[in-house]
Amino acid sequence: MGRLAAGIAHDFNNLLFVILGYTEDDPAHFARLNDADREGLEEIRKAGESATHITGQLLKFSRKDLAEPCDLNLNEAIADTAELCNGWRAHR
Repeated sequence: MGRLAAGIAHDFNNLLFVILGYTEDDPAHFARLNDADREGLEEIRKAGESATHITGQLLKFSRKDLAEPCDLNLNEAIADTAELCNGWRAHR
């Protein structure tokens, strides 16, 4: 199970590298975009960064690292997810 998780995490990380690479702040490129497109790229970047967290969790599982407890503001996490979903619906 650990090997499967590591393999998935590795492949997923490769995809995220490309996705996040295209959303990096390039002033020349961003200057040519309209506000809606810039906003869309920002949402893609946020989602990519969230996905890197999931990849990290898969890698921890594959190495059988002990999870480190952390504080989580559930209201903030829900608001971020709702914002991401609303942004996605608006751009469809």
